[in-house]
Amino acid sequence: MSRRVVMVDDVDVHFKVIKEIASVQAYAFSSTALALAVSRSVMPELFIVNHRPPRIDGARFVADLRADADLAGVPVLLLASEADRRTCYEALDHGADDFLLSPVDRHELRRRVMRVLAIEEARTRAGLLPVAEPLMAEPLMVEPAAPQPNSMSRLAVTTGIDDAAFVARVIREAAQSLGDEVPFSGALLRLDQNAWVVENAYRPDGAAACLPDAGTRVELDDVTVCEVLRTGTTLVVRDSRSDERFRERSAPWRTLLARPVKCGATVYVILLAAADVAARAFDPNLIAYVDTLAAMCATRLQQRDQLARLRYQNDHDALTGLLNRSAFRERGASALRVSAHTAIAVVDIDNFHELNDALGSAAGDRLITAVAAALRAHAEGDIIGRLGGDAFGIVMRDVVDREDAERRVAAYADRITAPFAFDETATAQPVTASIGVALAPEDGEAFEHVLARADAAMHGAKDSGRSRWAFFDASLDGRSVNAWRLRTQLLAALATDELHLDFQPTVDLTTGRIVGAEALVRWNHPERGMLAPVQFIGFAEEHGMLPALGAWVMRRALEASAWARRIDPDLRIWFNLAPSELADPQLLARIAELGSLHGIGVEITEGGAIRDVAATQRALAALKAAGARIALDDFGTGQSSLSQLKRLPVDVVKLDRAFTADLPGDEYDREIIDAVLGIGQRFGFATLAEGIETPAQARWLRDAGCRYGQGFLFGRPMPLDQLLTTVRARIASQPLPAASLRALAG
Repeated sequence: MSRRVVMVDDVDVHFKVIKEIASVQAYAFSSTALALAVSRSVMPELFIVNHRPPRIDGARFVADLRADADLAGVPVLLLASEADRRTCYEALDHGADDFLLSPVDRHELRRRVMRVLAIEEARTRAGLLPVAEPLMAEPLMVEPAAPQPNSMSRLAVTTGIDDAAFVARVIREAAQSLGDEVPFSGALLRLDQNAWVVENAYRPDGAAACLPDAGTRVELDDVTVCEVLRTGTTLVVRDSRSDERFRERSAPWRTLLARPVKCGATVYVILLAAADVAARAFDPNLIAYVDTLAAMCATRLQQRDQLARLRYQNDHDALTGLLNRSAFRERGASALRVSAHTAIAVVDIDNFHELNDALGSAAGDRLITAVAAALRAHAEGDIIGRLGGDAFGIVMRDVVDREDAERRVAAYADRITAPFAFDETATAQPVTASIGVALAPEDGEAFEHVLARADAAMHGAKDSGRSRWAFFDASLDGRSVNAWRLRTQLLAALATDELHLDFQPTVDLTTGRIVGAEALVRWNHPERGMLAPVQFIGFAEEHGMLPALGAWVMRRALEASAWARRIDPDLRIWFNLAPSELADPQLLARIAELGSLHGIGVEITEGGAIRDVAATQRALAALKAAGARIALDDFGTGQSSLSQLKRLPVDVVKLDRAFTADLPGDEYDREIIDAVLGIGQRFGFATLAEGIETPAQARWLRDAGCRYGQGFLFGRPMPLDQLLTTVRARIASQPLPAASLRALAG
């Protein structure tokens, strides 16, 4: 099988070398823009970029590539002249995998290409994601450009060692490479404001202690040093006693080399120092070697920091910075295993939904953030997490007895109830919360069981008047057990065939043709029978399960759309997005993962759309870009204004059934519908009436100018196969049954 290689290079000999590799299919471009554009179709397994400014900027190409969602994981081999060595290091910082300096040896180029392709194939077979660091199929021997003193050994870099060991090896090798005359110590520092934080340190035997030990923080009197290093400039001090910057400082070292390494916003420094003057330590070849080591170190540090960020994002709530529900459960379960007595509390802000609807989601987010900060400030070793919405969890370890738990919970309650200003101009208002507490092992040994009982106690506190905390007792057991069981059952339902979608047809009132269908999730509960959405959607949202449920619905709706469009390419399947899903930062990633949404429609409620108009706009823009159409559901029942409606990319407005139920007799409803139809004509969206049950309602709406209708007159929610059969029958015969056509004709 041919391996696809894209070359951005105007040197013919390089292209000929690559073409000679039997297993490689090469594509050559002299323009970086053209190479990127064509590569989305070719999907190469390697880029070879010859840095030849200003036409071909290798570092910029790598940066653009790593920002491209389709091509970010493709390895890059950079070619550059000796004069552009610094560009190679910059490209490595941006995520290049390797580089070669010209004049390029044809055998070395061939060897490097084959090695990178072999590594990429091994990664693919192992199911590994590409990383910024070059993974070598064999040890990479890095040598200086010219012969060096015997004490300067080769550095064999392998990927089998962890980050700390790798960095320690680089620091040791760098120090030893300079230490021909006098022993050099080395350290890896991280700049933190005007201080150095020592992450790794090396001191050879017998050397004076001229650098701080690992784990220490050194405050700097002169911020100029930090400012210079932040610019990426290497700091060289040949003799501190004759250097005016350090003459008065009594530094423990005489000779110093500080090589900054940038990893995103973080600046690390490879610091090499000796207690005596080392006249030959700054030979250009030695400096070049240290630069090479620094570039390798930067690659590993980038990978380490990237993985740390990914782990943090995976475990923490984006809004508050607290543990998310999954990480909270994991760490809470671990705490129960090692702590003899534990208390678990569930904290829920009182009247939050009313405040959020009245003041907007931005004010609601500020309140949630403030409560999270108050809980975090008092944690003192407790585990704090956001369970979802306005609910938080606390795991208090090593609780002595019930009285100790009461004291600790009361302290949290005092922290939360401080007055809160919803914006800079508003007067601070008191905020209260209801807190439920359960003890382990008294109230259970399994974490989920104890958490469910704490949740039941919280609801008991709300039922008792709110703004209070309560311990679990046996009278609440039914509620906690039911909630725990329902959550477990819903998780199982997502993994089995207990959930399914029914589809209610949407009809063109003018032609009678079925033009779409709304997907409605149903749960065939093993004990309670068929459950409608209203019986479990609210529970799923309250317990943080709505993202998983929403993702399931979206996937199934796409599958249904694919089947429906085989029969009628214009048939559109619609599904609902809850307000909390619109604000979920993972929604955009989910849309990107699914790809095309052509043939799909998304319904959002009027109230949910205006909770956070900016977030709604972002979500709807992504949906529209993917090919979906947008419908505003239950229009007329919320508090949206025309100015807000105008800002949303809405295609269809659905009239709530409350306005169609009494048609055609109710004059007030007729006036409202006429007004909405006029707004639709002005803003350019279609109108769909819900709840049509009689021919008279359908006839009046059609004559008034309403384009689409939905209701029991045209069909109840039905399985997909029944919907497809109905659509086939309508296409093959009449758009509507004869009785319905006569009724519409009047």
